[in-house]
Amino acid sequence: MKFEKFKPCHVIIRAVEGRTIFSDIADCSRFVFQVYANNLGKPHVNIYRKNVIYIADKLLEGEDVSWKLVTNPHSPIVDILSFAIVGDHAHFILSPNVEKGIPKYIQKINVSFARYYNMKYKREGVLFNKPYKVAPLETVSELNDTLRYINVKNALDIYNFQWKSGIENWKEAFDFVSGYKYSSYPDLFGKRKSKILAPKPIIEKYVGQQINKNRVENVDFIEKYLNKEMEYNNKIFLEE
Repeated sequence: MKFEKFKPCHVIIRAVEGRTIFSDIADCSRFVFQVYANNLGKPHVNIYRKNVIYIADKLLEGEDVSWKLVTNPHSPIVDILSFAIVGDHAHFILSPNVEKGIPKYIQKINVSFARYYNMKYKREGVLFNKPYKVAPLETVSELNDTLRYINVKNALDIYNFQWKSGIENWKEAFDFVSGYKYSSYPDLFGKRKSKILAPKPIIEKYVGQQINKNRVENVDFIEKYLNKEMEYNNKIFLEE
């Protein structure tokens, strides 16, 4: 497969000072809403905190919500192919639809979420490190490896931060991964069809019509990762 002019990129945004900003359900939900709304226009100001968890859950479940979420709507700035929200950072695979689409989109998310976060927690200043990290994905193989890295490895970090020392119960671990709603694993490897990701035909354009849903292959991916057989991919995984 030959990629289009605007190649998909792995993007990481990370909070300053290693601050954990994605531990509270309301904060994760607000970020999910910002991820969706900033791609399509300007987030509506009349989104109350008490509604944001409900809104985020509906978006993740692929359901329509009954009120307008954005003002000044426009076509998507980027196609979101994957995402994961983890502790002090968030991962994306993004393909821009306009010139400089990725920096425009990331800036909107950073500014809008920082405004919300700073107001809620009575702090000032920037919330995310600059510059954010980005790596273009040149091949389907790189894209597929990064999809698993984002959706499998990062959810395992939440399941058990010391999982690299060994996982006693793989079924329990992958039950957690497959049920972790603040990532695109349920969309790419399960049956969920969230409103966050680009439509299925766009995703299939990049990864093919048969997105692998085999848990065994995801286990194999992790084993290769642990055995350093995928060390060459550090440049696209954006590891420290």
